[in-house]
Amino acid sequence: MTEDKLHEMIREVDDTFAVLIEKYQLLPLSFSSIILARILLINEACGTGQDFRQLLSEVVLKPPRSQEVVH
Repeated sequence: MTEDKLHEMIREVDDTFAVLIEKYQLLPLSFSSIILARILLINEACGTGQDFRQLLSEVVLKPPRSQEVVH
C-alpha cells in the first residue's frame, strides 16, 4: 500500500467514524469500545487474536507520535 493510499484510507475511516458517532449520538469512549471489540473479534476469527493483543499492549506503552486531529 502506498503512503497516498494509506492516507486516503485513513481519511475514509475517520469520515465513517464521524458519521457513525453523529448518527448514533455516541460518546467517543463508547464508540471506541465498540470498534475495539469488533476489531478484536475479527482478529480472533482470523487466528491473529494473540498477535493483536500483543500489539495493543505495545501501543499502550508508547505515547502518540503526533497530536493528529481526526477530521
